[in-house]
Amino acid sequence: MKQLSAIIADDAERDRSLIRAIVQDHCPELNVVAEADTLTSTFEAVCRFKPDLLFLDIEFNEVDKTGFNLIDDLLHANALSCHVIFISGYLADPTKPYALYALRYAALPVLEKPIRIPKLRMAVAQALLFAESPTQEQLKNQYEIGVELMKSGDFIKTPLMIRTSSNTYVQVHAADIIYIATDRDWRTTTFIYLRNRPRIRGYERIGFYDFLTERNPNFMRVHQSHIVNRIEVKHHDAKSRKMTLSNGDRVDVARQKEAAVRRWLGEM
Repeated sequence: MKQLSAIIADDAERDRSLIRAIVQDHCPELNVVAEADTLTSTFEAVCRFKPDLLFLDIEFNEVDKTGFNLIDDLLHANALSCHVIFISGYLADPTKPYALYALRYAALPVLEKPIRIPKLRMAVAQALLFAESPTQEQLKNQYEIGVELMKSGDFIKTPLMIRTSSNTYVQVHAADIIYIATDRDWRTTTFIYLRNRPRIRGYERIGFYDFLTERNPNFMRVHQSHIVNRIEVKHHDAKSRKMTLSNGDRVDVARQKEAAVRRWLGEM
């Protein structure tokens, strides 16, 4: 098993100790080489140790700065070559709405405090895949998307990263998505149907993509198995509760969603 070097960055000593203990107990493939309690010391540690993995708290006790500022600084210094697992206790905080959505748009791993062991193992497994098959340009694109969203909050024009079932990443513009559907054979994956491109099998369950419906008014979860781009709807039959999309596919509309769908399409 390949050993990965890791840095833990959190401004709370107690949280750093907890993360270190969890990592030592449950991630034998990781070797914690340093800890940092400020964004500046984290920057210095990353440049010095060049770790494979960085556990990075989003919220630091620094005015108007977060972990995303550190990522931005590392990108500008061409010093970000490690995989980052973001950690936060504020993901559900309504005053900080962009962090979770930005990370999901960029397909970057995030753990919420208190850390759950299965989620940690999944995030570390993702880091291991990256370490075994490094794609620096792809990783750079992911971080740039996350940082840009934290700066602009523009979830309509910013592209998103789709993690595929083969553990690769594809950059997609939301406007190019016709619809997203649950894979009927493998309920844990999805198909993303695109304009002028073959469909993509996404690694995530369909519920993961609800961030599109929450941040982009052109998208709606019309059925438990379908998220649809309103621009791509060519016909809606309220009686049969069916939609015909631009690629000719027909999708179901849930009975309890019918009234909301009609309003969304401007039919009421």
